[in-house]
Amino acid sequence: MLYSATRLDDVKRLIKKSSRVVLCFIGLWCPQCVYMEKAIEELSRRHKEITFVNIYVGRDEELIRRFQVYEIPKVMLLDKERIVDCIIGGIKAEDLEKWLLSRLS
Repeated sequence: MLYSATRLDDVKRLIKKSSRVVLCFIGLWCPQCVYMEKAIEELSRRHKEITFVNIYVGRDEELIRRFQVYEIPKVMLLDKERIVDCIIGGIKAEDLEKWLLSRLS
């Protein structure tokens, strides 16, 4: 499933309702972020068992602090509400998928 969010409350709700979640923090003004947004959309079609969330930063300061988003794009993998790993910067969709699958095994 793929969701979009801009507020911390929305993100918390999605994390609680799913066991495996990928958060992708992006800004629409960032070229690498636009690429990552498309990569996340592609992955969400192939991995229906994972909840993917594109989070548009810049509107909720509390959200930025909670997940320590100091650079974008930033992708975080959570398993049962626990942060497993994160990637900062843009990477190819196939490399993102390899990273994701290696962390879930």
